[in-house]
Amino acid sequence: MFKQSLSDDLFNLADFTKRSLHVAFHEAGITMPHLHINALFVIIHNQPCTAIKLSQLVSRDKAQITRLLNSLVEQKLVKKLTNPEDSRSQFLKLTAEGEKVLKQIKIVEKPVLAEMTQGLTAREIKLFSELTTKMKNNLSKLQ
Repeated sequence: MFKQSLSDDLFNLADFTKRSLHVAFHEAGITMPHLHINALFVIIHNQPCTAIKLSQLVSRDKAQITRLLNSLVEQKLVKKLTNPEDSRSQFLKLTAEGEKVLKQIKIVEKPVLAEMTQGLTAREIKLFSELTTKMKNNLSKLQ
């Protein structure tokens, strides 16, 4: 009997999750790229957040983050605030519109995540989260 490798399992789960969320977002009229959505979540959950911190947390280079932030600022979803401790640095914060969009994203993704975790216990979901965090931390040492 053929057994997929762990990497196959992870890629397949990530692919199915991204496709399912993409369809749900599209149906709800949310056409924002996945990286933009991810950045909104990272910024709101990692305060204070700077461009460098965002770059590290989403594993993207400075040029990509600059383009991403320019787009989010232009869309009035993120604003840059002067860092009082370092005038060369800026804190990133969601605008009221950014928070509204993020709330809509959470509403749309909730049924997709509920479907994905159907039949799993709270303990299994917690264990999955713990395991994936450990794996991510292990891999971050290689970068």
